[in-house]
Amino acid sequence: LHLRGWFWTSVQLVALFAFVWIVGFDPPVTRAAVMAVVVLAAGRLGRPSHGPTILAIAAGLMLLMSPTIGQTLSFQLSFLSTAGLIAADRLVGT
Repeated sequence: LHLRGWFWTSVQLVALFAFVWIVGFDPPVTRAAVMAVVVLAAGRLGRPSHGPTILAIAAGLMLLMSPTIGQTLSFQLSFLSTAGLIAADRLVGT
C-alpha cells in the first residue's frame, strides 16, 4: 500500500502486537514478531533489512530475555527453518 510515516508505522506495530497477543507468545510467533519490529525499525531509519542479521538479532534478544528458550524444540525449529528460507532465497537469487 506504500503507506509511509510514523503514524502508519505505529498502526503496523499495534496490529502486530495485537496479533501476537491473540495468537500467543510461542517461540515461533515471538521470533517472527521481533523480526518484524526490526524490519520496521530498519525501514524507518532508512537502513536495508538484511535477513541473517535480523534473524541473529531476534534470536539474541529472545535468548537474552529467556536463556532457557534456546533449549525448546519450537525455538530451534523456527530458527533453523527461517535460516533455511533466508539461505534458499539467496541461492535462488530473488
